[in-house]
Amino acid sequence: MISLASCGGQGEKTKAEDVADEATEEAAGETGKGESEATEETSEEAEDHGDTEVEPNGEIYSLFTSDIHCGVDQGFGYAGLKEIKDNLESQGYAVILVDNGDSIQGESIGLLTKGESVIRIMNEVGYQVWTPGNHEFDYGMDRFFELVDMAAKDSSWTYAEVIEHTNGIDVFIDGHSHDTEQVVMKNKDGEEVIVTLGS
Repeated sequence: MISLASCGGQGEKTKAEDVADEATEEAAGETGKGESEATEETSEEAEDHGDTEVEPNGEIYSLFTSDIHCGVDQGFGYAGLKEIKDNLESQGYAVILVDNGDSIQGESIGLLTKGESVIRIMNEVGYQVWTPGNHEFDYGMDRFFELVDMAAKDSSWTYAEVIEHTNGIDVFIDGHSHDTEQVVMKNKDGEEVIVTLGS
């Protein structure tokens, strides 16, 4: 199941659904084009957009999936979800991508790799939050922790990145770090923050 939700004003869910429809129509349209025509359009789009940054509009979308069970290409699949995410971000929305569990079991792509292939796909799509369902433990606890490490490797922030991107924190204590020292860092406003680390 894939759902769209917004933290913006009224009617924002409709906008998200419109974006999903546009992404689906664009994908269907590309299928019917000749290779040279598609390549030419891609080149033109690259020239038009360049490397310009999109101005954030202050609104947040939460896109969440649940009980995918390795159905990576069912419906519009993970590729379609990535297209929706990219479309929203190109319009200035911040997007939080969440999976609600039961994603790595149910098809051969999960079984043959004990969940690894699905985690790698989810990392490429850009999930920020992944909560385990009961089937995340089907391959055993040791494998579960290995999969968590694979997911966290690409999506988790270190304490340094948290401080760098936030403000309003004077002291930060990281009890999960294996470092055992105290450092002073600057937050996004350039103010000093005392960071205490300990295992």
